[in-house]
Amino acid sequence: MSWRARWAALAVVLLPVFLISIDVTVLSISLPGISQDLYPSANELLWIVDSYSFVLACLLIVMGKFGDSFGRLRLLMWGSALFGAASVLSGFSTSPLMLIVGRSLQGLGGATLMPSTLGMIRHIFQKRSERRLALALWSAAFSSGSAIGPLLGGILLEVANWRYVFFINVPIVIVFVILAKLYVPESELEEAERIDLFSPVLLIASIFALVLSFKLLIDDFAIWQVGLLVAGAAGLALFWRRQYVVANPILDVDVVSEPTFRSATLINGIAYFITIGTLFFFPQYLMVVSGLSPIEAGLWALPMVVATILGALISPVFARKFRSNQLVALGLFTCGMGCLSVPLLVTVHFNPFFYFLCTFLIGLGIGFSEPLTNDTILSSAPDKEAGSVSAISETAYELGGALGTAVLGGVGMLAYRLSLSSREAGLGISDQVLEEAKQTIGSAAVLAEPGNSANPEVAWNLAKASFVDGQNAAMYLAGIAAFAATIIALRGMRAELHLRLQDKLGAKPPQESPDLQ
Repeated sequence: MSWRARWAALAVVLLPVFLISIDVTVLSISLPGISQDLYPSANELLWIVDSYSFVLACLLIVMGKFGDSFGRLRLLMWGSALFGAASVLSGFSTSPLMLIVGRSLQGLGGATLMPSTLGMIRHIFQKRSERRLALALWSAAFSSGSAIGPLLGGILLEVANWRYVFFINVPIVIVFVILAKLYVPESELEEAERIDLFSPVLLIASIFALVLSFKLLIDDFAIWQVGLLVAGAAGLALFWRRQYVVANPILDVDVVSEPTFRSATLINGIAYFITIGTLFFFPQYLMVVSGLSPIEAGLWALPMVVATILGALISPVFARKFRSNQLVALGLFTCGMGCLSVPLLVTVHFNPFFYFLCTFLIGLGIGFSEPLTNDTILSSAPDKEAGSVSAISETAYELGGALGTAVLGGVGMLAYRLSLSSREAGLGISDQVLEEAKQTIGSAAVLAEPGNSANPEVAWNLAKASFVDGQNAAMYLAGIAAFAATIIALRGMRAELHLRLQDKLGAKPPQESPDLQ
């Protein structure tokens, strides 16, 4: 392929990456409108949010293998059509169940798209310096899409309603399908391999059991949920053992067992853990605590977006002179400093400069590290396995994001409730009103209503201060996670381990051929 053709293909491939990452977060700002129209229960509302990522996480690895075996472009085209159809179904939903089904089908379509895009980058860009830049743009599209989702949702809510959050996907999918047919080459193997059909079923069932049990255990505790967790872990162990004995395994266990690969994959999961965890708090802080409109809150997501793109674009330049693990560690350390700056600088009284500084550091650090971890992951396997290997990394992304909401959100909301309980003495708040206020910062608006407290204005301000306390607790934990990932990068991502793996597998590294004009 010529230089022009390679980069044109990349521009097309990045469209579904941006679209799918937006869909992870765009719904968060649309939930009030969905609640007013469809009247979902609290549990149904959680499933409306989680079903997309839930299905995505379960199917990524399997779809990555299918793309390697039957053609990544073919899978991209079918997946795009399914994603567009599911978006239409979601937009026309008349009940919570219909919307949950639509979101689940979106997850199925998304699972076919994500591993195929990274696999195609590995196929199109054989020169490593070019591939690093391509992966930088992939990371920028993925991270900025997640951050820009609330802004897009705010704009659509201002000019239309929540249904257009889904309808907006359709023209993008149509444009992508047309351009992909024109500019993206197929990377299909000459002879499709037979796939062990039991392995994908076992893998999907095991991940489903693990994710579902973890989600349920966060809400409540029951013995059967622990049993589901154990069953999921046992299923994964059986799946892992099976990959050693079948003729055409879904996973190459030599690649996945390599320490550099494991470290880079874990770092990607931690990075998305931090990204999605912070996005759980920041929109609420901006809209509820600081009183900004949805569009204004969405605009304040831009510093993190710009920083992520900037970090992703400059890291390949530094990679020419410095070791990847050192640069990844630097990015994660920067992210950690941004997280720990939030409790020090972001208070109940919104300060634009301090908020900009904190979110910029978080985005810059994550954007700086991700292209290098993705390059490490893709370089750990031959071209024919790029889709299935990248799917493992993307599964780590999705699981990290789910845990970011669950863990950081859970810790933050626990700290919020404890802080509110410690502040309410002497305000004349009834137990019933206090319990309602403890649910979320949105429900705490009940404290500002006349008759619910001795001084509604003071009570509401205390609730906002309690939310900031909860946000601070979550940011401390996010900072610790970033520093832990820094250590993992320094100790686990070592170039010599990658070289030993290449020798062991007989997989030649990408050729450093000159660009073809």
